[in-house]
Amino acid sequence: VFINPYDVSPLTAIIDRAGKDIKDIHVKVKGKPDGGIDIDYNVSEHALLTHDGVPIWGLYPDYLNEVELSYTFNGVKKVETYKIYAQPIVTYSRDFRFSHMQKTRVKKVDPAFKNRLYLINNTITSVYKPLDWKNGGAASWNDFTENYIVDTKGEVRWYL
Repeated sequence: VFINPYDVSPLTAIIDRAGKDIKDIHVKVKGKPDGGIDIDYNVSEHALLTHDGVPIWGLYPDYLNEVELSYTFNGVKKVETYKIYAQPIVTYSRDFRFSHMQKTRVKKVDPAFKNRLYLINNTITSVYKPLDWKNGGAASWNDFTENYIVDTKGEVRWYL
């Protein structure tokens, strides 16, 4: 298992295929026992060959994640369970920040959407550099950005 294989997304991993020609690949990153959200998805042959392994995403930070991998090898269905620890979230310190990532409060979740994921794209602007609206209304885009995904419990499951 290679954690953060491309050095840009710490809550991802690749499970090496070890040269095996596997098919019908399905991944389930199990939610935390206290009502966490499972993330499950199929892996295409293209994705398998691109990464030379099974791409894993949706790991909880600072947590020993349980990942179930099922696939077919030589006509036999197999199921494997992996324990993958993902590091805590680490981001840049900015003005008046008291945590690494903004906290997400979920107010209401329709049961039909409980397994959805949401992309948050936030520009972290310094308090010493206010938005400049006189130049056509465009905000400044030369500060750090936070790109991350949360589940419907408000837990960060991916960040860049």
